[in-house]
Amino acid sequence: MVNTVLLVLFGWLLGLLGSIVVDENRRRRRLTQIRDALVMELSEIRLKLAFTAYIMAMHFGTWDRDFLKWTKTVLDSYGGINADPEIHSAIAKLLAMDDQQLNLARKHSKAAPLGAVGVKTYVTPFIDSNLDNVTLFSRDFQQVVLETKAQLRLINEQVELAQFYYQQTFASGITPENFQIVTKNLRDTYQRIGGQARTIANLVERCVVKAS
Repeated sequence: MVNTVLLVLFGWLLGLLGSIVVDENRRRRRLTQIRDALVMELSEIRLKLAFTAYIMAMHFGTWDRDFLKWTKTVLDSYGGINADPEIHSAIAKLLAMDDQQLNLARKHSKAAPLGAVGVKTYVTPFIDSNLDNVTLFSRDFQQVVLETKAQLRLINEQVELAQFYYQQTFASGITPENFQIVTKNLRDTYQRIGGQARTIANLVERCVVKAS
């Protein structure tokens, strides 16, 4: 009788442990899937931010060799489908120049003062829909993700502001004085976007590292 009870208990314990193991394996697979999807979305955002920083730097002629190396590092680390071979090739050609040639190229890259730059807001649909799951990862990772989201909101505000200023340059009846004010505000906003894009791209890199 005692042996029978022990066998029943032993079988029950094995079933319980088996269920725990299955649940743990399922949880780990789910975490891996979430992590991979997070890293993929973050990598896409980082690439877009680097493109924005690059375009703004070229537009205003504010780039240098260090900036080109930074941009190249981001492009080289990207393994998705949205790579831009033309930008990669252009950067490689610039980096092959000596300092004198590079300075001349920078002067020629600078756009006209009233030139427009096409910028769009940044969206993170997977992160937005999985913020609860982000809490399953380390506290450091959670903090960097939330900081990234906050910084993306700020740059999106600047993008919307730039779009507003750009539309104002076509406003009927705008005075020459107000036109000058609007175009200055537009240039200043573009430059802020370029600086923010590089900063956030570096922040996103921290996210990717902590998620890996």
